[in-house]
Amino acid sequence: MNIIVISDKDNAERRKNVCNEFGKHNLEFSFFDAIMANKMSKEELATKALKDTFLTPSEIGCALSHIGVYKKFLESNQKSIMICEDDIFITEYFDKTVIEKIREFVELSGEPRLVVLQKSIYHHKRVQNIAENMNIYSARNLFCTHGYIINRAAAHKLCLFKILCALKLMRLSFIIG
Repeated sequence: MNIIVISDKDNAERRKNVCNEFGKHNLEFSFFDAIMANKMSKEELATKALKDTFLTPSEIGCALSHIGVYKKFLESNQKSIMICEDDIFITEYFDKTVIEKIREFVELSGEPRLVVLQKSIYHHKRVQNIAENMNIYSARNLFCTHGYIINRAAAHKLCLFKILCALKLMRLSFIIG
C-alpha cells in the first residue's frame, strides 16, 4: 500500500518522528510537502478559499495539502492510499496485517470509502471486525485527519468539493475502534 505523510518540509523534528514511527513497524512511506498557507499573502490566500471563510490559514493549507495528495493519487492506478499527517503516533496494535484488512475493506466498494485510523467514541454501528479489539464503525462529523485510508471514489468526490469538504472528510468516513 502506498503511504503518504503530509509534512512541513522545514520541520526536521516532525519528519524525524515520522521516520521513527514508521520504522518501528517496518512501514515504507513517502513525504508530501505540506502547503503552508500561513506563509501566503492575504491576496494569495483569498484565491485559495471561499470569501469570508471561517477557516484559518493553517486549516486552508491543511485542506489544500490533502487535496494535493488526492490529485496525485488520482493520477496513479492505485485503488486506495493511506494518508497521514506528521504528528501521527502508531500504536502496537497497528501493523501491516491491519493495514491490509482496512485496504481490502476500502477497495471492496466502488462507493466513496474513507477509514479514519483512530479510536473514537463518535461512532454509529459496527461495520466490520478487523482484529482482536479492532473494528470498523460507521461515523459522522469526525474532525481529525491524523491518518486515514481512502479509495479513489472518495478522493475524487473530495477533489470536486475542494477546500470545504476536505475539512469535512468525515461524511464519507468510517473509524476504527
